[in-house]
Amino acid sequence: MKKIIFKILSVVLGIVFAFLIPSLGALVNLFFVIDNQIFVMIMIGINSILFLYAIFNIIVSNKIERKIKMMNGQEILDEVLSKKEEANHYLEEIRNRNNKIRKHALFKTIITLLIYFISLFIDGLLLFSNIEVQTYKWILLITTVIIISSIILPYLVMTFNGLFSSIERKKEDDEIKYPVLHEFIGKILESEGIIKKYNVYIVDAVNASISEEKDRINISIGNIILKFFSLEEIKSVIYHEIAHYLHEDTNSSLKNSKIDNAINVLLPLETYKMFSPLIGRTMFNVILMELISNHIFEEKADDYVLEKNVGKEYATAAIKMFGLSYAFRMPFFKIEEMICKDHKWTDETIKAYFQEYLNFYNRHVERFIYVSKNHLDPRVFTHPTVKQRVDKFAPNVELDVSIVESHYFDSDIKAFYEEVNETKLKNEKEEKFNDFLTEYGQYNEKKKDLINNNFDVPEMELIPVLDSAYRYGDFDFVKQISCKILENNPSNSRANLLLGATYAFYDFDDRCIECLQKVYRKENEMFKEDACNILAEYCLIMGKAEIRDEIREMFASDYDKEVDMEEVLTIRKNDKLKKYSDETIINDIISIATEFEGVQGISIGTKWVNNMYSHHVMMIIVDYDKNEKSIESAYEKIWSYLDLKEEQFSLTKIDMKYLPKNHPFRNEPLIKYMK
Repeated sequence: MKKIIFKILSVVLGIVFAFLIPSLGALVNLFFVIDNQIFVMIMIGINSILFLYAIFNIIVSNKIERKIKMMNGQEILDEVLSKKEEANHYLEEIRNRNNKIRKHALFKTIITLLIYFISLFIDGLLLFSNIEVQTYKWILLITTVIIISSIILPYLVMTFNGLFSSIERKKEDDEIKYPVLHEFIGKILESEGIIKKYNVYIVDAVNASISEEKDRINISIGNIILKFFSLEEIKSVIYHEIAHYLHEDTNSSLKNSKIDNAINVLLPLETYKMFSPLIGRTMFNVILMELISNHIFEEKADDYVLEKNVGKEYATAAIKMFGLSYAFRMPFFKIEEMICKDHKWTDETIKAYFQEYLNFYNRHVERFIYVSKNHLDPRVFTHPTVKQRVDKFAPNVELDVSIVESHYFDSDIKAFYEEVNETKLKNEKEEKFNDFLTEYGQYNEKKKDLINNNFDVPEMELIPVLDSAYRYGDFDFVKQISCKILENNPSNSRANLLLGATYAFYDFDDRCIECLQKVYRKENEMFKEDACNILAEYCLIMGKAEIRDEIREMFASDYDKEVDMEEVLTIRKNDKLKKYSDETIINDIISIATEFEGVQGISIGTKWVNNMYSHHVMMIIVDYDKNEKSIESAYEKIWSYLDLKEEQFSLTKIDMKYLPKNHPFRNEPLIKYMK
């Protein structure tokens, strides 16, 4: 809904700027200014040129956008790799060049907008000075003020919001929220000769970052690092971030963000298409170049750490960070349940949360050591891999990477969670906590019933429970239920995908390979990309080059299908669908739909794009607010049924009030059932 509103606003703003005001102003002048028709004709000519220039810009913008979208997989890969070569060749010039490109885009934008404003001002001035009737003058003046205010006011609001938030932030910056960490980092900065104000932030993450403002440095560090790294390991991580500051990486980011923000303010939404069409392509290239060159600057920051005699600690930190980052990806819904019951983080919850990380890491620590020796290089990457860092900082050294909880920063970590309680959880609606507890409780009841009945239920009833188990991070149960489904239906894509993903990153087990290969070698395109991505990542970290190369070869060709696949899976009201005629599936879907209130009808048709297709099943619904649970249950049950079919299906809910009576979705041959 927000995207639709933004597009409408963008069009309206563009029309006001580029078309209506200059053109109408000049035309009205033609009638009011009798003594100076030559000048008026000149103004009409100028406004016509501006009008045509805006049209030209829109055409060029859409052409550029279309060209980028139509690039095939190999062309995109070639462009990325060419940027990689360019980044290596012009390393010293990259930042200055990218900054100049941004400034040029901003300068061009300002000049173009000034031309439009000057034209608007002259039109308005001529019109105002030649209207003799005082009432008309007031009407024109008020209308002009309203139009200009509607354009300028949002910018003023944004500016004042930024100003006040900046003042408020500076007040907060003067407070030292985490005194132990603040002092710890202060000593490191002082030892490096950095005398500047600094802020320290704790975040829920397994990383650290640094940024720069005009008068201070901001350093953020993850609570997981503070809990499980030694002081020397944390120091080595901070050295890396300090290197970014000393090498002016942070200053470059600050300059770029200022220009990007200015462009976004001057050309909100998509109005750049009317005034500066090349910005889209320019910024695409600049951002791509920065992404590709980023790993070079990361390596330079690593070189700085290498000089600090903490190489072994940094290598150990790299392995720990790698392993804990996979724990961070796990959903810990037992912890979520504890938070919802208490409406806050408690000492017990915090302890249980960190224990989950500790258990996951210690269970797979041998695997993480294996990765540190076998990690393959990605084709395009932004940071060195864990293997590269271990080889660089501790070659031929056996590292002790087992972890235990540290208590050095406990008081700061507690302050962090107290802040979360005050700023986020305290104001959260009680219904949200209760809704989660209800849904999670229902899932656990279904799980209990299935285990008691030895999974002796129809396959389509297992699918939604499998989805819930994966979503809630109940991975041992995911394996149980997936294996049960695959006993009777070895080719089920959803079960193979979720089981493969579980084997890959919950167990780090090679059994994921067979499961995921079954998925991406089938014709069902819906799960293919996910399966390829999961297996590609697994093969990279486990050093399985042969399978990695097989997937790489597929990616270039399969990318060309992605645009078509995205289109074929999307249903729009103006789509022309072909008749679907499998009576068995139609009758089965109708028999499910009749059980539920709020499902008014079922319409089915097939959408083709080039050689790709999807059968679209549309649930025509009424009174969603009243029948929400019934409609969602129907959706879940129909989707579970369709998921068992070999062909490509999509399921969509469409509110009846948005479909005209004569719409094809409500008529033959698409409509199959209507109450």
